Amino acid sequence: MRRPDDRLLRELEALYARNFQVYVRVAKALTGDRERAVEAVQDGFARAIGARSSFRGDGPLGAWVWRIVVNAARSAASAPLVEELLTAAPEREPEEAGELAPLIAALPERQRHAIFLRYYADLDYRSIASVLGIEVGTVSATLAAAHQTVRHALRKEAIGMIDVEPVIREELERLAPRAELEASDWPDVIRRATPQGVRRRIRRGRRVALVAAAALAAAAPAFALSSGVRSLLGFDGPKPVLAEADLLVSAPIGNGFYAHAWTSPSSTVGRCDFLTIDHSPVARLAVGRPNGVVLCGAIGGKRPPRAWSGVPLAVGVSVGRRPKSGVPSKWVPPIVRGAVLPSLRVARVAVIWNGGSLQLRLRDNNILGGSPQLYMPPFENFPYIVVAYNAQGKEIARKRLDSPGLMLMSGWKEYTREYKKWKQSRDG
Repeated sequence: MRRPDDRLLRELEALYARNFQVYVRVAKALTGDRERAVEAVQDGFARAIGARSSFRGDGPLGAWVWRIVVNAARSAASAPLVEELLTAAPEREPEEAGELAPLIAALPERQRHAIFLRYYADLDYRSIASVLGIEVGTVSATLAAAHQTVRHALRKEAIGMIDVEPVIREELERLAPRAELEASDWPDVIRRATPQGVRRRIRRGRRVALVAAAALAAAAPAFALSSGVRSLLGFDGPKPVLAEADLLVSAPIGNGFYAHAWTSPSSTVGRCDFLTIDHSPVARLAVGRPNGVVLCGAIGGKRPPRAWSGVPLAVGVSVGRRPKSGVPSKWVPPIVRGAVLPSLRVARVAVIWNGGSLQLRLRDNNILGGSPQLYMPPFENFPYIVVAYNAQGKEIARKRLDSPGLMLMSGWKEYTREYKKWKQSRDG
């Protein structure tokens, strides 16, 4: 029997508010990043809102929503949390990542997902079966196989121990401790469920090729793009009202380029954040003929990183492929952009890595900077981390930059494969 849409909408809102932290925790285990996890949870609920008329009430609404959220998290281009801990931080000793981290990372996908849903979300076997689309008996067998793997690995320390669940719970709690997160804006989830929101999510998924094309347009603003490419990049979407634009922050990014972050009213509705890139340290907007690329959002239509209570330090990086030949000054180096929560009272922000650092510009809690040093760096330099400091020089927040993105790789699977090759050649 179908439930009225308005009632379902209220129930979805209640689930979102009540279990937001749990959804994010599981999504983080699947994506390896809290900001991506929050995005996945919001996208999952937006999809649930759009598909609520298909819910027949044959099973629990919660299990139906979990399946959608898990699928949204799985589609995020990242690695499981434990895999990121092991592969994206070459300088970290294996024991620091925990004895069980490599075991869980190496488990088959179904076993990993069952463990996350069982021990992060505290779902029962029937709900896990519904989420993963398998039989209850298969859930039992899947968890039993995962338990056996752990039991076998701990056989020396755990002679006679039958129940490995407390060990798994303790390790997962250490890897992803419970965090006090406020449920993000429900109206924003509703907006994501609209046709316009769906189009924004599609644009947000565009990757390196689009970044390269937009970087080319930024370096040569007069370059003619076809209408199809302009639409794909978001150039034909909402436009900023340049006459009412306010400068957020400017920063040098290398090769004689400067990036300028702006905010203004949108040509449609709401606010519009955008970047201009040129060779002038002084930010200027010629209303009739703007310099650089001017569009709402970042390259590819992705919304600029926003800081909130759940993500107090939000950063993103855009990397355009460097041409093999030509004038270097035509190539726009990687750009780091973000924001910090005002309550953190941040005084300085920098990107740090093994053997180096890069100071970023901070103005009114907006972050901007860049450098050719961030372009396809050697593996021994990873991880690249944005760190925020207070006036006393104490670290108060940090955020890892997307490692595959810096290497212009398609995702964590490719990054992990290439990193292992590098490590074997180094150790061999």
